Amino acid sequence: MLDVWNAYPVEGLPPQLHFEQFSHSSDGKIHIVLRAPSAVVPHELGDILYEITFDGAFAYRFADEGALLRTLNRQQNMVRSVLFTVPDSSYLAWFHEESYETRRNFEIVHYMVVTPNEVFEILSGDVPVVTSRASHVGRISGA
Repeated sequence: MLDVWNAYPVEGLPPQLHFEQFSHSSDGKIHIVLRAPSAVVPHELGDILYEITFDGAFAYRFADEGALLRTLNRQQNMVRSVLFTVPDSSYLAWFHEESYETRRNFEIVHYMVVTPNEVFEILSGDVPVVTSRASHVGRISGA
């Protein structure tokens, strides 16, 4: 089965960002921080950081894009985007099988966060929240 990726539109989110940080906090939230270099998104304060937050997740996984060459190659008509949904995905089917269908009544969505070098997959019942801020990147002189 070929999973179909659908771009998940977020106003103001550039189509290509670079991975900065991932965390899964004790309150169950997942935070993925991505960087838009000032050369891509000009900003007087330096690079712009975008944080994608999921209030909770049933499961998640990560892969280096080099480990997913076949999968990425099959997405020939893939729109340039950072955030995708994958309806009726093989990952979601696997999750339901592994959990003996105990979460079947939950509205779980398979989200993907894709950068040039990383792919994060999150199964969540929560819509992701995207925020941005300037990173105030500067050079350290001396020493």
